[in-house]
Amino acid sequence: MNGVNFIDKSGSFLTCSSVQLSLFTTYLGAVQSCSLYNGSIGNIHFTSIKEIWDRPIFYKLANYTLNDSNNCSTCVIANYCTQCPGIALSETGNSRDCSSICKKQH
Repeated sequence: MNGVNFIDKSGSFLTCSSVQLSLFTTYLGAVQSCSLYNGSIGNIHFTSIKEIWDRPIFYKLANYTLNDSNNCSTCVIANYCTQCPGIALSETGNSRDCSSICKKQH
């Protein structure tokens, strides 16, 4: 499919491995799980990186699976889709929705 790799995904497939390894900080000190997930989970001017990293919301975002999405675990293109919660959030306002980028891969 146009250079898109097939990945055999189960419902417990973690949708984003970069969130498990890194954080994104804006120029104002707001900490996000990544540059695409536009939702602050803390601020380095008021809270240490370790405290932010250890927050339950960060753990939840880092362990987001296909089963956590609205329809991704049963979608016919799930094995080709990137299913990025950050892109879905910016497009629809809901990180659990399917993004239009994914829909175009079909």
